[in-house]
Amino acid sequence: MEIRDIIAGLIEKYNLTETLICKRSGLHNSQLSRYLNQTKKKDIQVATLIKIIDAFPLEAQSEFWWKMNSLSIRKNQASLINHQQDANSQLRVAEKNNEYKV
Repeated sequence: MEIRDIIAGLIEKYNLTETLICKRSGLHNSQLSRYLNQTKKKDIQVATLIKIIDAFPLEAQSEFWWKMNSLSIRKNQASLINHQQDANSQLRVAEKNNEYKV
């Protein structure tokens, strides 16, 4: 799941319109539309993202940050798992070569 997916899901869940978000955030409709539909630009600046989120109702803002935190935790867990697997592989190789004994 990407940030774009979280935003699109919240727009749908809270029955928001792109027009309303643009009006509240000061963004041009095409800028938000291009971001959500992945045309031309894939990413947006952090300041623009904050403007979009600030245009959401407070409950939706809270949900966005909660989901971002969850996304960050999942990415960190995946990274830790990869590191653990690498360490285990290195240990097995060392044990096989009698370089490390417990």
